[in-house]
Amino acid sequence: MKEREFQSSAQETGLRGSRTLHVLALLLVGGVFFFLNLSGTSLVDNEETRFALQARQMVETGDWLVPRWSGRPLGTKPPLFHWAIGLLSLASGEVSEWTARIPSAAAALATLFLVYALGSILFGRKTGFLSALVLSTTFIFFQHARMARSDMLLTFFITLSVYLFVAGSLRAGSKARLGYLLGAYGAAALATLAKGPVGIVLAVFGGLAFLAAKRKWGAFPIWGHLLGVAFFAAVAAPWYVLYAQAVGREYVEGLLIHENLTRYVNAFNHPQPIYYYLEHFSTNLLPWSLLGLPALVYAWKRRRESGNGFLLLWWAAIFIFFSLSTSKRDHYILPLYPAAALLTGAFLGTELLVGQGIGWRRMARLIFQGMMVALVVGSVALALVAWYMDRELFQAALILGAIALVTGLLALWVVRRGEYGWGIGISLVGLLLLQVAGQWKATPIIEARRSPAPSAVALAQVVGDRPILAFHFTKASIDLYGGEERKGKVFYAQRFSEVVSFLDEYPEDGYVLMKANRYPGFWEELKKRLRVVQPSLSYGKFQMILLENIPPTLGPDPDAQGN
Repeated sequence: MKEREFQSSAQETGLRGSRTLHVLALLLVGGVFFFLNLSGTSLVDNEETRFALQARQMVETGDWLVPRWSGRPLGTKPPLFHWAIGLLSLASGEVSEWTARIPSAAAALATLFLVYALGSILFGRKTGFLSALVLSTTFIFFQHARMARSDMLLTFFITLSVYLFVAGSLRAGSKARLGYLLGAYGAAALATLAKGPVGIVLAVFGGLAFLAAKRKWGAFPIWGHLLGVAFFAAVAAPWYVLYAQAVGREYVEGLLIHENLTRYVNAFNHPQPIYYYLEHFSTNLLPWSLLGLPALVYAWKRRRESGNGFLLLWWAAIFIFFSLSTSKRDHYILPLYPAAALLTGAFLGTELLVGQGIGWRRMARLIFQGMMVALVVGSVALALVAWYMDRELFQAALILGAIALVTGLLALWVVRRGEYGWGIGISLVGLLLLQVAGQWKATPIIEARRSPAPSAVALAQVVGDRPILAFHFTKASIDLYGGEERKGKVFYAQRFSEVVSFLDEYPEDGYVLMKANRYPGFWEELKKRLRVVQPSLSYGKFQMILLENIPPTLGPDPDAQGN
């Protein structure tokens, strides 16, 4: 089936421009949203600092095979994201906020172009462009584009796999199709190296959704899929094999079973009810939340037209898969937002800008006007809340509120004249200005409040170059921001036996750091080996106690007694 059979029948208007103009516009939008002042805030515990610290250890030790935590293998994530940080850091000379976040920002920008390409195939170039703009401004996507986490890399490779699968299905030549199919399996393998087996699972969901919606089960021969599986194994399997040889099979089993299957069926952290994502999907779709449900219903009503059925199945497969998991966090469903953006872009492009049905057109336009009214009301509320609750942020809130107010009023004025394409354009410019102003005025205040770096520096000034063990306080910033003399001298422990081993290894100069409220319940025999150096030491929002090693004889280990 040729590509034009997938194009929307709607004659799109608004957002006119050539492919070159679209590409330049997306580069500008992605550059401002994802890269502007990317290093303006310190890496946050432990969402970002652990990845950066592990990458730094790879660079310094030359061991690129085993991600390590406190000198030990940490079998929770495969190493692709660490490799990306490490390679960038080799080029720049150090692991920094910039090098740690660039992989996510670059992956986000590349995902925009994949959504543009997918939307162009399924609906037409203008709707593809609109979908990419929706994705770039979606809260959760923007947030993770600027974070040193592997989730955006995972999202990019899953989207790439789905795109190659769809594009390959539209190619007439069998040789070209095979190349696309192998590329799709290769992208799924890289997704697996970014975050584990979930990479291949989510990529397969996208491929199956396309085959089911378009009934193109024969698009690729069976032997082509078998070759693709072999290619997937050739890309993804070597690291797992070498990792098992280096650290032992139990670590690989922990990575594959404990961190994935066990977490899925019996959450050992972040347990949430099955309806958790019903609320959080919409919240994280801001500022397009009001369009989320109508876009899904619209796609269902037109599921046999264009790409609506495929996108709806793709979105639903990921949504249901993670809803059934017992462990849930907002960013787990990040890979479904490209599909959500395409659904929203198709709804807007077909109904807001053109209008194929009077009821749907009226709904789309009322919702868009409601969004602009909410922007105006929110701009005033932002300034008032800052005035009463946070005077330090008031000036920033005033500037941001003024931009939002002008944007909302201008957009309302033009859409009341029927110029919805201009309304979207004005909204986008307003969001870009909000990002620039926010990085200029709000980011320095946020950095001063939440940065773990000052606490790490203050702690380093107390302990100097002596080794320190953090007990039940796994903040990687202690090591990452503790200075050159701290490198390799910060350890982390969860068990009393690990504290004993540390004190035995450093009998003269070891320090132990823990939360102050944990100290009363600390093992009494261990207290005899430690004296308090700092009874009240702040580390961010935590009150800590710092102790110094003075070795006596120990009694029985409570860990051995099951405590």
